[in-house]
Amino acid sequence: MTLSKKINFIRKISLALFVFSLFSLLGSLWLQNTLAEFKFDKNISQKEYKILDKYINKINCSENINVCIKDPYLGFFNFSEKLGDCYRNNLETLYIVNEKVFKKRLDLFNNNDFTKNLKTEFVNKEIEFHLNLLNTKDESCIKNSNHYYVYKIFPFYYEFLYELKNNPNTILGTSEKINPFINGETSISNIVKRFPINYLFKPLLFLSVIFMCLYWKNYNYLFSRILNMEKNTYFYFGIASAIFLFFHVLFLGMEIDNKIFKTLRKLVIAFFILSEILAQYFLSIQLFKNKNILIFYCSTFIINIKLLFVIVISIVSIFIISLLLIYDLNSKVDYILEWNYFAILLFYYFLSFLMWKKKTI
Repeated sequence: MTLSKKINFIRKISLALFVFSLFSLLGSLWLQNTLAEFKFDKNISQKEYKILDKYINKINCSENINVCIKDPYLGFFNFSEKLGDCYRNNLETLYIVNEKVFKKRLDLFNNNDFTKNLKTEFVNKEIEFHLNLLNTKDESCIKNSNHYYVYKIFPFYYEFLYELKNNPNTILGTSEKINPFINGETSISNIVKRFPINYLFKPLLFLSVIFMCLYWKNYNYLFSRILNMEKNTYFYFGIASAIFLFFHVLFLGMEIDNKIFKTLRKLVIAFFILSEILAQYFLSIQLFKNKNILIFYCSTFIINIKLLFVIVISIVSIFIISLLLIYDLNSKVDYILEWNYFAILLFYYFLSFLMWKKKTI
């Protein structure tokens, strides 16, 4: 591969590393907030529900226990197959047994738990089911939302979010929309270690690990070709940071109640940060020392910016570590520092993309 191709390649790798890593962070936060805010649901289909005011029927839950456990409409109606088929109005369900009126199915079961049996007083008794039409709009029906206009064009997007939100394996880090960069509601790991966020975050970061190895390997090659420098300290720290990042991502989501494992996880992330900063520092020093030789290949202005960036990051890192050692900071402050620190750290790779001049082959 010619030198020009190598320079153009490292520009692409630098940009890809910045984009993939940043998107793994911001994309995970976006997916978390999108699912947390997703309120649309499937209720009785507009096509099926044709009553004017109310519907009444009876069922023996002892003989139809599975239906009574799973279906709030006790099998008398089918749910809409698509979000866009929902009924616009709110519906009130009532369950009447021995002239006692219950608004919740849970009231029919022991300890308000669907995994328990029916309460003794309801065994082998007919339950009178009432479905009443209310005048209020159902906010969970997408037809009553401004999203309905978009839904009619891209229904698959909302249907996909619905299936994802209602997947039994889906466990979100928070139940509400968050902005941890400013408010520090939760940590990065609490968001990205759970399904389905981990299916977005982990593959992107594993790709970033590959890009990091290519990044430092190609820098080593360019320095050996242009500056005749065979042994480069930054290369070893750079590869080490990629290895530590790989194990950090690998350990995400593993819940092992072991002090040694928990300590190991903390050491891995600490060594990743340390190796990354040292790699960037030593690289920036070499770039700055040889900027007169590299002027044909690189922007000296960006070289100066890279060095300044690393110095500032190093000072901030020392300050934060010292602060954490001296003071027991509020968890929100810890999370704000964590989200912003890792996002800002990625801009070093974007500066690398800007620094190398695009070469004509």
